[in-house]
Amino acid sequence: MTEANQFVESKRQGQKRLSINLPASVFDELQGLAEMSHRSMTELVRDSFALAKIAYEVTEQGNKLTVTDRSGKTLKELVIAR
Repeated sequence: MTEANQFVESKRQGQKRLSINLPASVFDELQGLAEMSHRSMTELVRDSFALAKIAYEVTEQGNKLTVTDRSGKTLKELVIAR
C-alpha cells in the first residue's frame, strides 16, 4: 500500500458512509448553501445533525430553541414534533 493510500485509509477509520434520498428541491437548496458557504454538502449535513441533536435535547428538557435578534426579540422558533 502506498503512503497516500495509507493516509486515506487512516482518515476513513471510524467513519461510516450514508446514502440518503432527498427531494430534488432539498438537494438543490443543500447544493446552493454549500456553494454559498464554500463548504461541502457533507460538512453541511454534519452540521445539520449537530443542530438537530441540540434541538432534540433542548425540547426533551421542556425548553425551546429560538433564533433571536440582537435585542433578544424572537425571530424564529424551531419546533420538533414528538
